[in-house]
Amino acid sequence: MNPFRFDGTIKSLVTAYSTHPQSSFHQLKAVSHRVYTHYLGQIEKEIGDRAVGEISGLDLKGWHVRWSSNGEKPAASKMCRAVLMAAVAFGVEARLPGCADLAISLKAASRKLPGPRRRETVMTAEQVVALRAAAHADGRPSCALAYAIVFEAAARLWDVLLWLSWEDVDADLVLRYVPSKTSGKTGLAVTYPLTKAPMVMEELAHWPEPRSGPMIVCEGTGMPYSSNYFGEKWRLDRAKAGIADNVWARDLRASGITEGRASGVSTDDAAKVAGHASTRTTSAVYDRATLEAAERFADARVAYRHRKSHS
Repeated sequence: MNPFRFDGTIKSLVTAYSTHPQSSFHQLKAVSHRVYTHYLGQIEKEIGDRAVGEISGLDLKGWHVRWSSNGEKPAASKMCRAVLMAAVAFGVEARLPGCADLAISLKAASRKLPGPRRRETVMTAEQVVALRAAAHADGRPSCALAYAIVFEAAARLWDVLLWLSWEDVDADLVLRYVPSKTSGKTGLAVTYPLTKAPMVMEELAHWPEPRSGPMIVCEGTGMPYSSNYFGEKWRLDRAKAGIADNVWARDLRASGITEGRASGVSTDDAAKVAGHASTRTTSAVYDRATLEAAERFADARVAYRHRKSHS
């Protein structure tokens, strides 16, 4: 199909965005690619027959009500809007008729729509221990290791499940990798000494040498977890650990960072561990700075747990 066989409809715009070889759609990481594909299908089904030149920001406000289930799921609406705007941005780049005006209108309307509330859920180290125990009881040391790395090293969940490999861990058990979110942008690397992550070290006892290939694989298939299957196992472990249903697996990362801040580490050290860009660190000393920051971060957290357990 000719990707520029554009007939002026949203459907043909979606086709152009998702099939043209120079579209940014093809640069998405695996997880994002699946998410975008899902929402592009939804957009095509619901508004595919609408003419680009006849859509305004007022339409977007109306779609927001439906996409957010009357305001109950603002994150879903935000994601759907982001995917639509990505398709429109490609149309602007390709100079497809009507897309430039639509981009301006959608951007103006989107600023006035409510987004998801900031999550405040925080798990304790004791709850993560319970999660790991639940995973082991069900014969899934892979999930237990994933929980430990996300919490201790403040790594993004999907990086741990789909991105990390044993080759990212050196002989001194220092984890070094470029997160998928920054690999195509800043290239900012993350460093963490696993020897200072007690939960990870406990889990590594279940993984004999030599270690190679993807770090986290499903015991039944030997392949990385799908999002649906991992979510199913997360809900099982969460229930067994006695953790509330409103707690997400992704909250493990925020909980680890929160524990670090509560234990007194600086915002700058926490930012380095989380892989957030910092203008105060130059490329010449970056690797050394992040390792030192991670060591201070890890030391403070272990000391904080020790103080809590003896208080």
